[in-house]
Amino acid sequence: MSVHVVERVRSVRNWSLVLLAGLLFLSCKKSTENVSELKVLRYPLGSWPQSIEPAFADTGVSVFLLRQIGSTLLKYGNDYGFLPADAREFSWDKSGQKLTLRLQDGLVWTDGVEIKASHYRDSISYALSAETPSFLADLFFEIKGAREIKQGKAPISSLGVRANDAQKTLEIDVLTPFSGKTLHSLAYVISSPIRLDLMKQHGNARWMLPQDGRPGVSSGPFFISEFQNDRRIVLMKTKKEEGFFESVDMPLVKDPSTALAMYEKGDLDVLSELPATLMKKLLKRPDLISEPGLATYMIGFSLKKGSVTRDVHLRRALALSIDYPDIPRIIGGDALVATGWVPPRLIPSPAPKELAANLEKAKEEFALWLAKKEHGHGKKENQNKKNESIKLFINGGDRHQLIAERVANTWRSAFGINVEIELMEWKGLVNQIKNDTPALYRYAWTAVYPDPLFFLELFSTGALNNFGAWSNQEYDALLSVLSRTPVEKRDAVFWEKLSRAQEILVREDPALIPIYHYTKQVLLKPSVEGWATEPTGWVVLKNLRRKKAN
Repeated sequence: MSVHVVERVRSVRNWSLVLLAGLLFLSCKKSTENVSELKVLRYPLGSWPQSIEPAFADTGVSVFLLRQIGSTLLKYGNDYGFLPADAREFSWDKSGQKLTLRLQDGLVWTDGVEIKASHYRDSISYALSAETPSFLADLFFEIKGAREIKQGKAPISSLGVRANDAQKTLEIDVLTPFSGKTLHSLAYVISSPIRLDLMKQHGNARWMLPQDGRPGVSSGPFFISEFQNDRRIVLMKTKKEEGFFESVDMPLVKDPSTALAMYEKGDLDVLSELPATLMKKLLKRPDLISEPGLATYMIGFSLKKGSVTRDVHLRRALALSIDYPDIPRIIGGDALVATGWVPPRLIPSPAPKELAANLEKAKEEFALWLAKKEHGHGKKENQNKKNESIKLFINGGDRHQLIAERVANTWRSAFGINVEIELMEWKGLVNQIKNDTPALYRYAWTAVYPDPLFFLELFSTGALNNFGAWSNQEYDALLSVLSRTPVEKRDAVFWEKLSRAQEILVREDPALIPIYHYTKQVLLKPSVEGWATEPTGWVVLKNLRRKKAN
């Protein structure tokens, strides 16, 4: 063999080794990437959170995120009873007016700082400050001094909440013995602990976010490792567990059809907002999970000065004309026909009856409104009913568009009025409702706590979330009696009074039109297991894991 041949053989061998090494490298790299991808849950957000501060968690996506990155002193059992969470134990004194909670040992923030009882006290105090625009702060109003502090009539030092960090205890004085509302507030994210030191350093709205190269700070099972405003949020698990997802990638995908296409392509593992136009087809899929909800979709009225819906006859007409059983059909989903404002799951048997249209009565009420309106304007300014126009504010999404168009067509056909559908971004709509409430707007409420009184108290006179400024004396009187009735003493008389309150709220003097009650539909890839929701319906992401390949 000549030297040239030997060199050529060596050269071939060397290139073979290089090629083999390259293939091995690519194989290992691909394997590593696959392993990495297996540890990431891809879960899209349909809208961007208004805030991730506990005091401002009053929209679904905000609560969902805080359920993953925050913690609470109490939690719910499957029977909606209260169980310890960050609290190791809790108890009432004999009078039922002092609640004592003792924190568990070893609780720490993700930056290593101990979670203290004072962090929980600070959360309650911050939400109740007259300078904090928290619309759910009234959850704390059965705590001594809370209402007066929120109204700016008393100093924060008068609040009936005391923290002893050395003993790891929190003491709360309440106005109503054995206050169930206070217990509910301690199981909700509004009471999640906060860090005043980080709020002072980074700003109230940014203290939980990644800052200057450090990850976000949290007290829950996840922390925020990446936050691209209006684009993407990435959660990282606080404690890694073998087999479970280590992070959650949450891109913002506003259009449900786009999100479905990404899911079908394999770019998403979960889809929690489904296209309404395809719902009938999607309900037959084996990868669909359907669960009952504790939420009601509504069209709200404003009774503020200058609003056309201040008049009760117009509100009755609009509410009585809706074909309620038709709504679930047009959105094609497994929604429940509205029975009132309170989700029927929270009302014991007998089940409440479905709402129905009464077009004859609706037209009578509309005629009364027209006559009253024209009489007030004088004969020269009389207007034909076909010239009437009103705006309905909604946010984007095919479901909202379908409902708005159906409602607009109903009112146009029944009364000859023109309904202009005003489409807004979700954040813009929420700000509009809170600051300059439209005469008609679409909204929804999910149970902050699983009790019918939560839904009814939203519309009590002066309630922070009573955006339309609705008020009714009989309704307030009924709520006063209902709220003083202990859960264990809710008899037939209690439920009769609650039924009467709903009749006033949605029929007699309507504050809103309940459109339908939610059920929760989710598409989940077969490769993901461990799907579980809290008794209040929020998904628990920490339980999800990738199925092992056979």
